[in-house]
Amino acid sequence: MWKITFRYSDGGVITVRGKGKDIPLHLAQKYYRDYGVHSDGGMYQKSPYKDNEPEHMTKVIRRLQKDEHCAS
Repeated sequence: MWKITFRYSDGGVITVRGKGKDIPLHLAQKYYRDYGVHSDGGMYQKSPYKDNEPEHMTKVIRRLQKDEHCAS
């Protein structure tokens, strides 16, 4: 499981959760485009949450793009 938390300047928060080992690239890009642009950019975290540090969505997207490129 994983989650992304987007925080906004007005105090609003959106949390998106998903199943699976890691978020797919297309979903990471979609959620960043839909929710991240006008927020803090979003923080992604894999489960178990106590063992995995949150990382910024731009870093996650770059990592997933690199992984996809290397797999081709």
